[in-house]
Amino acid sequence: MKLIFQKETNGTDAQLERNVRAHGNFIEYVPLFLILLMLSEYNAILSEVELIIASFVFCLGRFNHAICFAFFEHNPFLRITGMLLTYAGLIYLSISSLFYLFR
Repeated sequence: MKLIFQKETNGTDAQLERNVRAHGNFIEYVPLFLILLMLSEYNAILSEVELIIASFVFCLGRFNHAICFAFFEHNPFLRITGMLLTYAGLIYLSISSLFYLFR
C-alpha cells in the first residue's frame, strides 16, 4: 500500500514526544464527544442534520489538528483552527444537552 504522506522512519525524541501528545489529545476529546453525540441522538435533542453538522465540524477539527502535529514542525493556523473546531462541536452538543436538561 502506497502512503500519500510518508514520515521518516528515524525521528528524534522531540518528534516522538509530539506524536505521543497528539494521540493523547485525541484520547482526551473523542470519547467525550462520542458520549455527548450518543446522548443527543438517544434523547432526540437535535435533528439528524444538526448531529451530522456537529460531527463534521468536530472531525474536521480533529483532522486539522492531527495534520498539524503529524506533518508540520510548526503551523499555528492548523493547530488553532483544529482546536477551535473541536471545541465548537463539543460546546454545541454540550449546550444543547444542557438546554434539554433544564427545559
